Amino acid sequence: MKISYDAMDTCFSGPAFDATSNTYKAFINRALHWEISSLSKYGGNCIGAIDVATEKLRFFEEPHTNIETSDAKLAKDVILGTLGDYLCMVDDRIDGQFFIWVMKEYGVAESWTKQYIIRKETLGPLRRVSFKMLRIMNYGSVFLHGREDQCHYDLEKGKCKHIRVEGIPSRPHQLEVVVHMGSLVSPKKD
Repeated sequence: MKISYDAMDTCFSGPAFDATSNTYKAFINRALHWEISSLSKYGGNCIGAIDVATEKLRFFEEPHTNIETSDAKLAKDVILGTLGDYLCMVDDRIDGQFFIWVMKEYGVAESWTKQYIIRKETLGPLRRVSFKMLRIMNYGSVFLHGREDQCHYDLEKGKCKHIRVEGIPSRPHQLEVVVHMGSLVSPKKD
């Protein structure tokens, strides 16, 4: 896959995609999605998407949160993921809670819906420590990690089940979780 960066140079303050950054990526609708900082056309951050079949690059607006935050809070990780067949984004800029936004109609900025609100007090031991949402699972739950504790949070029930995974780093930024499903079917079309 070859991507020309000439057209993007006028839009970005830095590289469009950094595989080593803390920005979470999501794969849905044959496209890889990631957050882009300071895309001038949108007046702030947006989501970039490259269709792996056609190699076409697209941009989506992030949800309009109407949240006034300090620069320190804006620096938190944005987590992109999928819930079922939808692109979703986690907004962790409010102390005491975070929101999961779902794009109900793919590619339509107006279709972002605040689907879930998770109150940090429901997270048991994790509510008192710095934690990181590691992954949004496709079947309606999220995986959280903080120090020595991990939590599997069921979005529909609003309940957190604490789990212990031995051998993983205690610092959340040292850990990357990859969710995948094995398949014997080749992705190549002959």
